[in-house]
Amino acid sequence: MNRLHLFNEALSLEILPAVGGKIASLFDKANGQEWLWTNPWLSLRDPAYGESYVGGLDFGGWDEIFPSVDPCRIPTPEGEALVPDHGDLVQMPWRVISSRAEHVEMEVEGRSLPFVFRRRLVLAGRQIQFHYSVENRGAFAFPCLWCAHPLVALDAELSLDAGADFQVLYASGAAAELQGCKVSWNELPPRTERWAAKLFSEKGAVERVRIQKGNGASLGLSWNPSEIPYLGLWVNNGGWSGCGSEPYFNLGIEPATLPIDNLTAADNPPILQPGETRCWSLEVTLNPQQP
Repeated sequence: MNRLHLFNEALSLEILPAVGGKIASLFDKANGQEWLWTNPWLSLRDPAYGESYVGGLDFGGWDEIFPSVDPCRIPTPEGEALVPDHGDLVQMPWRVISSRAEHVEMEVEGRSLPFVFRRRLVLAGRQIQFHYSVENRGAFAFPCLWCAHPLVALDAELSLDAGADFQVLYASGAAAELQGCKVSWNELPPRTERWAAKLFSEKGAVERVRIQKGNGASLGLSWNPSEIPYLGLWVNNGGWSGCGSEPYFNLGIEPATLPIDNLTAADNPPILQPGETRCWSLEVTLNPQQP
């Protein structure tokens, strides 16, 4: 399996072009901290287009989701577009356009819809710059959503600060009674109980989020809310598993263009016109353990 490595004096990334362009490792050299969660019950392999992501491809790491999270059918002038689980990008190999020690640019052509998705990563000290674009190369307009899908390990000492409350879209286990409510991070059930929840911020309410480990090491994401209006959180505190294994303990930090997972259920989704290209970006900043 081809693995690309980006690195500088502070950070290193491992990227798997054949596995949906996945970032498999985000490593802080200053403190030996690996930030991305890896699923211990699934072995890395090449995806087969159309298969269940949660059942067989949820390997962990950082994925890109487009044009929908949930599988769905999108009407087009050329017939129904069948979008697979977690979208096209995680189900297909990506092409490397250029690669050096501190940057890589990659692209992938859509299969369900006629688009080209590109991502350029640049290391700059303790920051990672993510530059995205998507181009409609078809003859018809179509709706779409994008979200980042990095997963980190969830433990009792992990804290999160986004400066906003969240609407609970889905909740199970000890969090079930919160479904439909607005909560802060600190109002979620204790980590001693088993539960899972999907949360979304209000439009434009969040432009940065920071998580911190018990040892003081932190990871922050920041973006322009006019480009990325929402922040989704998938909080799985031993409440869910998609592959039939023991439930996971992980946290998905998901800057997103819509506050929903199923594109066909969205009100006024973004529409990508024929020939149109949209661009957006975000930054990740790592801070090492405090002395």
